Amino acid sequence: MLEKLRDVEKLTFSAKFLQTLSLALALGRCPFPSVKVNDLTLETTLSSVEFPGIEKLLQNSPGVKKLTLHVMEPGTVPLLNL
Repeated sequence: MLEKLRDVEKLTFSAKFLQTLSLALALGRCPFPSVKVNDLTLETTLSSVEFPGIEKLLQNSPGVKKLTLHVMEPGTVPLLNL
C-alpha cells in the first residue's frame, strides 16, 4: 500500500499507524519503501512505542522539506481537517 503513496506531495500518519509500523518492524515483517514526500505530518503521542516507526519513516523520507508534529494526549482522537 505504501508503494502507491511514494510520490505524493503531502502525507499524514496517525499515532496508530506509527504504533503498527513499530510493531511490524520489531517482528521483522515490514519492508518499508522510500517515500518522496515534501510535507510530512505525524499525529503522535510521542510514546516510546511509536519511536521505531517514526525513525524508519524519517529515514525513508529523505526529501521532506516540512515536518509537522501534532502531539496528542494518549487516547485522543485527532480532528479531521476538511
